[in-house]
Amino acid sequence: MPQPNNEYDFENAPCGYLSFHSDGTIIRINQTLLRWIDHSREEVVGIKKLGDITVKGTSLYFEMFVFPLLRMQGYINEISISTLSSDNVATSCLLNATAVKDDNGDIQQVNAILFAIPDRKKYEAEILNAKKTAEALLEHKDRILQVQRRIVSILGHDTRAPIASVYQFIKLAADGGLKPEELFPFFELMANQLDATLILINDLLNWSNALLNETKEAEEPFTLSSVTEEVFELLGANARSKGLYLKSEISPSLTIAFNRPIVTFIIRNLVNNAIKFTQAGGVTVQAADAFSITVADTGVGMTPDQLQKFITGNLRSSQGTANEQGSGMGLILINEFLLNLKGSLQAESIPGQGTRITVMLPHLTANHLSPV
Repeated sequence: MPQPNNEYDFENAPCGYLSFHSDGTIIRINQTLLRWIDHSREEVVGIKKLGDITVKGTSLYFEMFVFPLLRMQGYINEISISTLSSDNVATSCLLNATAVKDDNGDIQQVNAILFAIPDRKKYEAEILNAKKTAEALLEHKDRILQVQRRIVSILGHDTRAPIASVYQFIKLAADGGLKPEELFPFFELMANQLDATLILINDLLNWSNALLNETKEAEEPFTLSSVTEEVFELLGANARSKGLYLKSEISPSLTIAFNRPIVTFIIRNLVNNAIKFTQAGGVTVQAADAFSITVADTGVGMTPDQLQKFITGNLRSSQGTANEQGSGMGLILINEFLLNLKGSLQAESIPGQGTRITVMLPHLTANHLSPV
């Protein structure tokens, strides 16, 4: 049976041994630790300090936290440090140490054992990443459930009535209760109800897609004026029926790289709401720049209390100046869009004179990725 060789065992142990003075000067080190830091004994003992063979900040960490503990209790266990080789390769270690004190209790020497833990660090990082992934999946699942509940609620409340109304007209005509010439005057009403329902469904699809999509990134640039023209074409009949003008003061050359459906959704709902609460005059869309869009009207305006509720998305829907109905969901969804996109909404209003709503969109770049 081989006899123990204390010196050999010390030098070639599967861990590093190190002794140093209270100023950090190394006075003893084994061959294992020398291999980790890629130095010879002559280069280290009596020449280098602890801070010379460890990553930046270790000396300060020892001075502020480790040495006070050693003075107080005489030992310390499982302190995480990293040694540094001559070619700047770091090795993660756990350090256990005891202090040798003089009669006055001052530290004269520290004897330390270092255990290399590169695999442990890797496993800890993998566990942390797995935890973050699981939490992200759980959050995504909760978001899906919230979106589903909201969509079901809105569809059940805001699409049933207009569709049922159109169905009753058609059924009444099919059963002979209405003659074709008597049904004709109701066509425009039915078309408006179906238009409003289709817009709501389209808005819900865009809103749910934006919430469930894990990224929000800039798209190919487009002109804001093209979006405004599209909105005016869609809502022009509503404005004309009330004798209102729709005016765009956006430069044809003003472009934006953003999610076009979201921009269209926001402008359409703000213009539609402005038409709803304007009896005379009209609605103007402006843009100070590509990320600041303003919709101004000459409508009934809002009181300070109504304005505050509008900004926070808590204003209850009411009938328009021509008794238009609406659920108010468009404005609620705008607020949710801006909240998720980290945008903002500003509003000014004077009762009897009109309202100005300004939407501030976040600046997205083609490489900007982040969770909604």
